[in-house]
Amino acid sequence: MRRHRNSLVALFTLATLGVFAQSRNVDLTIPEVALLDIEPNTNDIEFVFQPPAEAGNPITVSPDNSKWINYSATIPTGGTAKFITVALDATITGMDINLVAGNAVGGNGTLGTPTGNIVLSTTPTVLIQGIGGSSTGDGSANGHQLTFSLEPYGAGDLQANTNHSATVTYTISD
Repeated sequence: MRRHRNSLVALFTLATLGVFAQSRNVDLTIPEVALLDIEPNTNDIEFVFQPPAEAGNPITVSPDNSKWINYSATIPTGGTAKFITVALDATITGMDINLVAGNAVGGNGTLGTPTGNIVLSTTPTVLIQGIGGSSTGDGSANGHQLTFSLEPYGAGDLQANTNHSATVTYTISD
């Protein structure tokens, strides 16, 4: 037993005499990121008015909730939260186009908060605010579901066989 103890003391002494340490810095560079996309991006938002089944009832149109907005963001040191605005390139006579972003699904980080129901116009309006360092995930069923709806001003403003289109532009900013 004594021989074993002496061997351990000798080994510990030799090991501690030969210990040297070096240190190195770890440098990190995290770029500022502000990316967004709409999923699925293969089809337009399309509304088709349905005639009433009974005379005297209004013409109706169902909302379109087929789109999702995905984003990835970082915030620079001392920077402010990012937000997403939405605007039309042209309004459509006789009706409002409404948009609601749902609460974030999936992702991680400081995901943004929807601002509620907005009426789209040619003036950019905040759709989602308070976006911090985050990523929503990619594709449908990730991020914020977008629900578009139409609200005609009145039956007198609707004209049969009239096609209208407008482009919706989303911008992420800080």
